[in-house]
Amino acid sequence: MVPNVFKSDTDGPWFNAENQNAQDPSVEVENREDDSSAKKFKDANGEESNIEIETVEKTMSSNAEQTTDKVEEVEISPIVDPVDETKNEETQESVPAIEPMPETATRSEEEDEGWRKEISPEVRPLWLGETKAWDRNTIIGFSFLYVPHHRFQSTKFLQDFQDVFILGQRIGGSLNNQWFATLGGATEARTTSTSMAEPKKIIIDTDPGIDDAMAIFLALRSPEITVIGLTTIYGNVYTTLATRNALHLLEVAGRTDIPVAEGSHVSYMKATKLRVADFVHGVDGLGNQNFPQPKSKPIEKSAAEYLVDQANLYPGEITVVALGPLTNIALAIQLDPTFTKKIGQIVLLGGAFAVNGNVNPASEANIFGDPEAADIVFTSGADVVAVGINVTHQVIMKDSELENMAESEGKFAKYLSKILDYYFSYHRDAYSMNGVYLHDPTALLAAVNPSLMTYTEGIVRVQTTGITRGLTLFFNKQKRFNEATEWNNKPTVKVAVTVDAPAVVKLVMDRLMNS
Repeated sequence: MVPNVFKSDTDGPWFNAENQNAQDPSVEVENREDDSSAKKFKDANGEESNIEIETVEKTMSSNAEQTTDKVEEVEISPIVDPVDETKNEETQESVPAIEPMPETATRSEEEDEGWRKEISPEVRPLWLGETKAWDRNTIIGFSFLYVPHHRFQSTKFLQDFQDVFILGQRIGGSLNNQWFATLGGATEARTTSTSMAEPKKIIIDTDPGIDDAMAIFLALRSPEITVIGLTTIYGNVYTTLATRNALHLLEVAGRTDIPVAEGSHVSYMKATKLRVADFVHGVDGLGNQNFPQPKSKPIEKSAAEYLVDQANLYPGEITVVALGPLTNIALAIQLDPTFTKKIGQIVLLGGAFAVNGNVNPASEANIFGDPEAADIVFTSGADVVAVGINVTHQVIMKDSELENMAESEGKFAKYLSKILDYYFSYHRDAYSMNGVYLHDPTALLAAVNPSLMTYTEGIVRVQTTGITRGLTLFFNKQKRFNEATEWNNKPTVKVAVTVDAPAVVKLVMDRLMNS
């Protein structure tokens, strides 16, 4: 058993909105080399940076064969350039020819317009072309484009993909942009409706957080799932405050029977300075409402220990919905390498696929919070579904819907209408928009009803250093590279591509207002 080094005393004073410098008293965010808890992560040679995690290797044929992971997939022919069998000029090795696509694969403007309406949203983003080389520390030959909009990001997400996109470029070569519909190879999947026979067991790994509160209440109002536990992590707030907020939200919901396990107070590699988004959610994480301190306490086990225990207790049955940095998940894999085989699925909110990030042009907040942990999870071999901000920025709750929520008699709706004022204010300042992005509720609904989204499949790696630290890079396996790359023999994950945004907003509003 791993020592419970993640626990902290929750008996301290409740955070006050007036204290603008409030920080987690149990956290030192820099220079943790002398912290005894850090030894837990060193390998047998005492080297902290060379931790090896056993991964479950998955393979996928170069023709992007359909997988059998509980989804129904509709085959869509990939749009690729015909390539004749040639010899590499440098190695003189024979390169297998790629079978040319039929001429019918080329779409006219009229056909393409119909396809756009059928697939939704109106326009698909341009995707990564070919990256010539990869290094653990540096991306070589990778061009990254950021087109600034307002104070960082467009108020109308994906309205014009010619303005906001990422380009992959071969060294000395030409750009090879592709429609997002084919970025995962020959298939694009829309899953079947969730079975109502038996509710799916869910553990929510969370950093509450205003939209986390929405997701937790939404989960409790969803008959398709059963929330069996919450685990906490830093992100929107420090871990100690995340734990208190989780306990508080369960008290508001009248569900103190659900256990809360406190997670890590530091990132996976320890050296990362923690970034908390209290400027988005308020100093207390819940809109500066100064709610009373919860009476309940977290369980004794750490989040990683709890995750491993539950996976062993219910092998193949548990879905983890990760709404913050992926530190706890990576620690669970370190604690028990078989965790990836025993956990049913990991649905995570994270990544910016073919769009700019929301921390900086390269990175999305949750991945940026612990890039090393994210890379471990993406390459672990677990059944991973990533819901990035390329999807969640399409799901917007408007001012009028906040007004409806405030007038509702629903218990959750009245509570949320108070804390959402702060969240709306942030979005007005940062994005110049009259609404908010429903990040966490959208990711939660990917576990509740996967058919609300479409998905593609490929290999995801995370950049861990440099100005693109936290960048998620997707490889669709359509190219046979001559050189060995850091994507070789890595398992694939599913990435959400499109979302039925009106249906998501309606489902969120209906279930929360009728609470």
